[in-house]
Amino acid sequence: MNEKQLLHEMKKKKNLDSYLPEYCERFASLYYTYSSIQLAFSYYTLFEVLAEEKTLWAEDVVSSLNACLILEGEDAIAKLRDLRFKVMQLMEDVTACTDTLGIYEHIFNRVEYRFREVTVPDLSVTATRIQQFIFADKDTVTINEKIKAIIAELPLRMTKQRFFDILTDSLSIYKDSDEAGVEGFLYQLRTTAGLREEFPEIAGASGIKELIRDCRDTDYSAITQETYEQLTSRLNEISDQLLLIVNVYMQVQECINHYYTMQLCKPYITEHNHTDETAVAMMEQIRDHFEEESSVVLDGCDSYLSALEGKQEDIMERVMGFEALFPDVQASFAEDARVQALNICSLLVSSSIFVDIDRTEQSKPATPEMIAKVTDTLIEEFAEFFKQHSKMVNKAVMSAILGTVPVFFNNSEEIVEYISYSLEHCNDEKELCASIDLINEYME
Repeated sequence: MNEKQLLHEMKKKKNLDSYLPEYCERFASLYYTYSSIQLAFSYYTLFEVLAEEKTLWAEDVVSSLNACLILEGEDAIAKLRDLRFKVMQLMEDVTACTDTLGIYEHIFNRVEYRFREVTVPDLSVTATRIQQFIFADKDTVTINEKIKAIIAELPLRMTKQRFFDILTDSLSIYKDSDEAGVEGFLYQLRTTAGLREEFPEIAGASGIKELIRDCRDTDYSAITQETYEQLTSRLNEISDQLLLIVNVYMQVQECINHYYTMQLCKPYITEHNHTDETAVAMMEQIRDHFEEESSVVLDGCDSYLSALEGKQEDIMERVMGFEALFPDVQASFAEDARVQALNICSLLVSSSIFVDIDRTEQSKPATPEMIAKVTDTLIEEFAEFFKQHSKMVNKAVMSAILGTVPVFFNNSEEIVEYISYSLEHCNDEKELCASIDLINEYME
């Protein structure tokens, strides 16, 4: 029975147990091939970045990755699991610092205009252009992403109570979700808002704690151009460092995820194809010569890259056919070791490269009482934060959150009204022009 016939028969949802062995073997083989290709590409990209940049801060993690790529089976899985958790912890700190600096970048983007001559454009024309841009697409997801991005840049004209109501409504959406989903959303809101009180030093981004402290202590209502230029210069420098750190850790995590997937699938595969062998050979070419001249190593990958080009798209299209049936398979055979392995693989190859695979497996339904409790706690945290910070910082935080939560408008008329109101009721010409320029830049 070929692949199409197998999937066709299983879609009938009859005698699934008789098809399970072949389904699992074929699915595992596809995941293995896809991950071997992605591992080769991610490892190549990681090596390329490390060859171009000074990354002494990454040596420990990269060395651990290289050591994992020599191991097989349970030994590999155990080491990969530990390293994966370590990288996730590192990225939590980096994300917290990055999001907090994003709040101050939002402020600096507006403070900059205090030291410029500005001319306010025709607000009705501006509002119309924004509306046309938002609704130019028919896809609801795209429209909502545009709305959130623009709301985050518009002059904020909203009471704290209205903001708290939006938080409450946003969390209420999770009433049919699970606790992991709620906690993930809460984590996103807290990091986006910079609610974290203590920040660690980030290896590779020296002086980040001092910068966050100085940004917090600055009086933005009386900031001088000299102070503005000093702080933005430091912020830009550290932002570049953080961008490199994120890039390296993402590539490392992708390598971990894909080699992890390969090791989970390997026991269920009876034979390997040429693509598997090519991808693994490319990975070994880099791993075995990691300390050698970068140009020689990269040149040695050219033939492998050519052979693998376009393969992952074909494989992923086939993977999607198997994934479409997986919920039914999992519901019927949840205790089967092969199915459990494939479930973890589905998480590891997803776009959420830092997904917590252990936590996702054990999540509980979110009760209304749980949601109400965490909502009250979150609002209390925001209320306390607002008491301790200036109006400009609070507005920046609220804008960042409004760009994160689900769209809170009921219809297009409300969106149009919000845009016009925000523009027309901004009494600060400098802030208004800054917001309009940033929105125009986004729309270009």
